[in-house]
Amino acid sequence: MAEQTTSIRQITIRRIIDTPTFLGLSLAFLLMLGAIVLTGAPTAYFDIKSVMIVFGGTLGVTIASFNFPDLSAGMGGLRQAFGRSHPSLQDTANQALDLAVMARQRGLLEVQDAIDLLDHNPTLQKGLQLAVDGMEESDIVEIVGRDVERQRLERERAVAVLHRA
Repeated sequence: MAEQTTSIRQITIRRIIDTPTFLGLSLAFLLMLGAIVLTGAPTAYFDIKSVMIVFGGTLGVTIASFNFPDLSAGMGGLRQAFGRSHPSLQDTANQALDLAVMARQRGLLEVQDAIDLLDHNPTLQKGLQLAVDGMEESDIVEIVGRDVERQRLERERAVAVLHRA
């Protein structure tokens, strides 16, 4: 009987622009620009003191309300609002299937070399590494669960920063 071999498919990371956000902001900008052009008085819409009060005040209150890690998370959330990089769900599912087949055919320890291919999903990468290292299932569930909870809290803090601003 011929030996079956399984290789792990590479994940293609795609940069995706969040279309509704882009379209909404573009429409708002175009309408604002249209209103300025139709009135014929662009200076009526721009007052440097007002801009400083609005944007400076917003920035000052936001900075005063949060620590720097939270502010950094908020900026990351703002970047994600305009676009995000992620693999397709199909690619991720195929890769997980490849790993399961490899573990079943060759044993869990043989999956060790494929762990580096999971850099797009650090939580899965960590859980698989713990399994390969021989950790008990309940401990892996607890550790990965804490990781997921930490990520959720970080995202909530990012949302709070943007909400305050």
